[in-house]
Amino acid sequence: IDKARSDLEKSRKEWDKSIINSELSVKLADRYGSEYIHAKAASAEAEAQLKENKADLEIAIKNTDHPTSQLQSFSFSIDSKTLATSNSDGQIQLWACVDGEPLQSMDSSRYGISEIHFTGNDQLLLLDESYRLFKFPTRLHWILTRTIGHIDDPELLVDRVTALDFSPDGKLLATGGGWASRSGELKLWNVSTGQLIRTFKDAHSDTLTGIRFSPNGQFLATSSTDRFMKVFKVKDGSFVRSFEGHTHHVTDVAWNPDGHQLATAGADQIIKIWNFKTGEQKKTIQGYRKQVTSLHYVGLTDQLFTTSGSPGIRLGEDTLKGAPDFTTDSAINRDGQVAVTGGIDGVLRVWNVPEKALRIEFKVPSSKNLTASRPQ
Repeated sequence: IDKARSDLEKSRKEWDKSIINSELSVKLADRYGSEYIHAKAASAEAEAQLKENKADLEIAIKNTDHPTSQLQSFSFSIDSKTLATSNSDGQIQLWACVDGEPLQSMDSSRYGISEIHFTGNDQLLLLDESYRLFKFPTRLHWILTRTIGHIDDPELLVDRVTALDFSPDGKLLATGGGWASRSGELKLWNVSTGQLIRTFKDAHSDTLTGIRFSPNGQFLATSSTDRFMKVFKVKDGSFVRSFEGHTHHVTDVAWNPDGHQLATAGADQIIKIWNFKTGEQKKTIQGYRKQVTSLHYVGLTDQLFTTSGSPGIRLGEDTLKGAPDFTTDSAINRDGQVAVTGGIDGVLRVWNVPEKALRIEFKVPSSKNLTASRPQ
């Protein structure tokens, strides 16, 4: 009996132990099963992220401008002021030795140039793969191809041409002028032939001061001393809308990059922003002490680059240092990086727009000074 009782007690302990082990096994199975599910989901997520990262990397590689060409030849000018380089892609580049600034570039890939040599300060000798020699002038000259109008022909242009602009595709030229206090003349020309395409009848009642093609080339915006800014259709010359609000001459006009709004400069010392589609005046910008003479939108932004009587030049609300008291006109390249201005002092100035810094000055030509001077 005692032995039976002992065996029974032992069996109960083994049973209890089995139950505990069984419960522990179930708990462990639940725990690791849950962790396995989470781990599997995390693995799938990581794998998806990896694929996305690989795709982004491939796109980045495609969009990265990796240098694939090799420098083939280089040569210094006789005065050692200019360095010419050529690479395996057929690109020839001139550099200023004093500061490393690029001066001029030429695509010579169709010639298969293998060597370049300066034969003076202004001429390169190019050797191609067939050992043929070419001369290339490094100081290119403007060539007059066409003159439109004549002082003795008031039928074509009644008086001075006071404004002009090329269409975005470069095929059309718009000119503006007119008799002061009598008429505002607006005409459209074929650039390749010089032929008159259209005269916009009674465009303004006074001389035009500014013309701008819209970004899509479908409209012409004009400013005038009659205090109006107007928009016309390029296709048929039809009138679209007048914009009135300046109390003095409207001196210039500009389209923003998307063509949905316009900006006008005035001799009333203010700038106005307009909604093109509705004609509504959206904003008036003040703070100028004299007339605003020109304005441009910077690149693809809504920031304005303006010139005026005083202060001379502004980028947004910031005044650029080094400008004369009275700046009369300006131009800016398409990406908004470089601008040029002219003032009453007769100096042409080139500006680095993002840095708001003067880059170079072209002073009044004289017999002793026919070169550009760089600010320190």
